[in-house]
Amino acid sequence: MRALILSILISILFVLQSSFFSHLQLFGARPDLILGLVVAVAIIAGPREGILAGLLGGFLVDLYRGTFIGLSIPGKVLTGLAVGFVPKRVYADNLLVPIFTGLVAVILDQFTFLFLGQSFGLGQGIWISVRRFTFFGAGYTALLMPFIVKLVKTLYHEFLVRGWYKEQRIS
Repeated sequence: MRALILSILISILFVLQSSFFSHLQLFGARPDLILGLVVAVAIIAGPREGILAGLLGGFLVDLYRGTFIGLSIPGKVLTGLAVGFVPKRVYADNLLVPIFTGLVAVILDQFTFLFLGQSFGLGQGIWISVRRFTFFGAGYTALLMPFIVKLVKTLYHEFLVRGWYKEQRIS
């Protein structure tokens, strides 16, 4: 997926995550739409695009937080890489696979973030954060994964398979 389209998608989902879904919490947890996008891009386009999505998304999330710039990037990049290497035949339009992958991805990303945060002096303990936010946030993100995967799959088909312009379309 091209960097421009990926940047637009990340921006749109980031605005939704930081405005709309910040008020729509589930047991105090919010969904991680950016990580959901990283997982969806890695499922659809492979590890290279997943790494790029993780890098751009992690950087944007860190800029928004304002402290510990670079702390979200490793978890999102590793998630994009890991999900991208799973064979595409596993994801053959099975609804449960993106849900399960999203659930595991959020838990992995949060553990990476909390571990690195603890190393750099983040105030809250790892297990307190895991109990309070990680599992509910993972479940919330997992429930939204089919919609995110459908969005990415549609845009991927439109812009990469058909081409940017009518002259570029593949017959």
